[in-house]
Amino acid sequence: MRPYKPFASRRAPGWTITATGVRLHTDAASQTLNPREVAELQAALTAWLHHQQRTGPGGM
Repeated sequence: MRPYKPFASRRAPGWTITATGVRLHTDAASQTLNPREVAELQAALTAWLHHQQRTGPGGM
């Protein structure tokens, strides 16, 4: 049986900026992105935000 892990002790999704890159993290995993990957993520998020402004949340 696994020990109970209270919800309050879980790490919230987010990011950390370091000298070597940006570290994305969720409750159970994390991923470090290099500068190229950060630029790709920024471009994708910017495109998504512009799309959301045009169509509204959940719009197609």
